[in-house]
Amino acid sequence: MDNAASIERRLSAMGAFYRAGIRTTCFISPIFPGITDVEAIIRRVKKQCSLIWLENLNLRGSCKTVMMQYIQDARPHLLPLYREIHSVGIVMNHRAEMIAAILAVFLCPQIKQKTF
Repeated sequence: MDNAASIERRLSAMGAFYRAGIRTTCFISPIFPGITDVEAIIRRVKKQCSLIWLENLNLRGSCKTVMMQYIQDARPHLLPLYREIHSVGIVMNHRAEMIAAILAVFLCPQIKQKTF
């Protein structure tokens, strides 16, 4: 992650490609409930991309332990929400679908949701 281009550079490149007539996609993944500001991201990119994909957070495997520890340390007020997501994994799919539906209606009709 340390060697990745900054978000500003990525958005700038996406805009340049889009203006050049090249189809672009903004893939927002994963969506961290209470952390990821999906609406702000979509407002920022909706005029410079052809498609927006959303992916829910999957708390499973070794990632689950790491993420739960991060939430406990950095965002303890979100711990009950993430425990709920962990114990009822399907909750995330419903939340991601709800977010996609709301954003599709109010912000950007080309929004799609990628599910795995």
